[in-house]
Amino acid sequence: MTIILLLTAAALLVLFFFLFSRSLTVPLSQFSRHMERVKNGSVDMMREPVQLDGCREVVEISDQFNSMIGEIDRLNHRLFNTMETLYDAEIQKKQTERMIKALSRIFRYSIRGSDTVTVAEELKIGGSFDGADMTLLWVEDNGTGIIRLLIGGCFGIGWLVDLIQVYG
Repeated sequence: MTIILLLTAAALLVLFFFLFSRSLTVPLSQFSRHMERVKNGSVDMMREPVQLDGCREVVEISDQFNSMIGEIDRLNHRLFNTMETLYDAEIQKKQTERMIKALSRIFRYSIRGSDTVTVAEELKIGGSFDGADMTLLWVEDNGTGIIRLLIGGCFGIGWLVDLIQVYG
């Protein structure tokens, strides 16, 4: 009778250890496969949280892993946004530099003190508009020998330029 009781207890103990080890090994194997797919670059797996059943420690490991993957994804978005912002700032800087150079040439030209301007000088200053986000808005020739140009730039700035037309 004692032997049967000992064998029954041993069998129950083996069954308990088998079920207990299985409650650890099955979820940990699922977790390992999930991590392997994430490691191999499966973006879908990064966005899909791992859900493990089992003892409290296994569930805690899966929750922490999901938090870590979520933080990595958030930081990746932040990195891409930062790079795009830096790129846009560099483009804006180049456009601003061109505009400032063009405006300085135009202002220097406008305060030089002479009322008479040759067409060559006018065309040269007109070349300052190239690449500076400035456009010719309208041209008016009212038959008086003066051609009036309205040149618009960014920030709503505009210049009114009168050209004396030479008849030959």
